[in-house]
Amino acid sequence: MKGAICESLTTQALGMVPELSPQNSANIAWACSTLLLQHQLIIQAIANAAVLCTDEFAAQGLANLAWSLAALQFHNMPLMSTIASRATCNMPALDNQNLVNILWSFARVALVQ
Repeated sequence: MKGAICESLTTQALGMVPELSPQNSANIAWACSTLLLQHQLIIQAIANAAVLCTDEFAAQGLANLAWSLAALQFHNMPLMSTIASRATCNMPALDNQNLVNILWSFARVALVQ
């Protein structure tokens, strides 16, 4: 039952990805990773949209997005590289938890900058 409900909701959300705020995108990715829901279409759509607007993400949203993708073992190197660049430029805005989540994500997808 849970699988069918999650599949239905993520399929519905897929059509909304272009209009989602960065926070909403990160929240959907987090929900998918927490539920271990491997809905590749929505994760790919979120990653594609996010790579174009990482500068609009708050530090926590960026960290949560990176963590969520890595937890799902979803490798999108253009997005992770963009996150790495953004994190490097905005290091003061990252609190310890955000920094740890981003570093863990890079380790999980074996990103070496």
